[in-house]
Amino acid sequence: MKVPKISASLQAHFGRTKFDITTGKQRDKEFKYWFVSGECNMPPGIVLFPPTVYLKSVSLSLYSKVKTDFDPWEFKVKKVTPDVTNKFGFTAGIGFYCAQDNLIDAKVRMGMEFSSSGGVSRLFLDGLVGILGKDGDGGQFNQSFMRGKVGVNYDFEHDIFDLSIGAITGPSIEHIIKGSAELNLHTEPGKWWCNIGTQKAPVGLTFMKKINASTYLMFGHDIPTTLPPLDPRISALFNVTQSTATTSDHSDMFQSGTGFAFGIALSLDCHLNKFVYADLVFLGGTDLLIVRGSKEFCPDASSKYRAKGQVYVYLAAGAGIKFRKKKFEIVEFAAAANLMGEVPKPVYIEGNIAFDYRILGGLIKGHAHAKYSHGTPCSPGRIDNGVNYDGSEFDIYEDTKATDSSGREINESDWD
Repeated sequence: MKVPKISASLQAHFGRTKFDITTGKQRDKEFKYWFVSGECNMPPGIVLFPPTVYLKSVSLSLYSKVKTDFDPWEFKVKKVTPDVTNKFGFTAGIGFYCAQDNLIDAKVRMGMEFSSSGGVSRLFLDGLVGILGKDGDGGQFNQSFMRGKVGVNYDFEHDIFDLSIGAITGPSIEHIIKGSAELNLHTEPGKWWCNIGTQKAPVGLTFMKKINASTYLMFGHDIPTTLPPLDPRISALFNVTQSTATTSDHSDMFQSGTGFAFGIALSLDCHLNKFVYADLVFLGGTDLLIVRGSKEFCPDASSKYRAKGQVYVYLAAGAGIKFRKKKFEIVEFAAAANLMGEVPKPVYIEGNIAFDYRILGGLIKGHAHAKYSHGTPCSPGRIDNGVNYDGSEFDIYEDTKATDSSGREINESDWD
């Protein structure tokens, strides 16, 4: 009979302190805290559910008066902090694989914590799975073809429930596809939200290191009350200035509101860097926002719900000759367009279209911008998207000076 190889690890923390993490102050009396965690590995594993599921590790953690910082992607406790309110806690976990330990490799742990009053304060469950790992020893999740994680947490004392599900591609396929996605669900008395990505951190995929796609879907409470700002390359063509003074999201008026936000974007970035060089950049996307707010935000609104949306597109191309690490531009062109609106009454619509061109390093150059707007924005004194527009209702701008994408004037010496 072949005896499986067994290895074990042990981690322990002991100490005493007067610092109370809940109040941020020193206590009159110090308290003792401790944390002990052990794991036993048994490769190549023991049959758990024949013929394909094998148990390869077991783990157990016991602790008292500490708060643990758990990393779900590395599946281990990264930090232990004294917390007098946590009377006692424990976690128990197993590691297993299916068929082969580099085909499907997984770890699961479950834990419970008790408050100083003796009741159950928190119940949680965490899981991590790796698919098609490189290493045959198992547990090499960061080398997997794809990783996924799930976390469930319930706070009994405050009636708070959290669910987190995420997935990320591995390094072995990042030259073909690279991306990550995460879903977060949160509920508590009087508030809830469910997000698949956010405006600031959308779900993203990159194909062949050239095509990028991103999206987000948010609904519930704490939804952004303004559309995301336009890409700086688009703003530069529209002769607008990003201003923090005009991006107030009035979140204080929407603390108890609910809403919906969605966005999707696609970009392409291609470059040919030979004797003849060529660059092509494309960006397009749309955003939609529906928020239920108070009358204070828009006193003239006909409904508590306010819907805003935008569509935008940007295209830039250039070509020239590269000689001795210097580029000699032949032609360069950039164009952008957007349409933004908000309803119901008061209705506001705004559209922009603009383009720049340069030929022979700026020997022939030009810029044009057309803008149309109708109605009045809901928030007086500002226009959405976090930008201030100059010009009248419908104007054509022409510029005979050479400028870069930031609007800075380019001298002839810059092209030598």
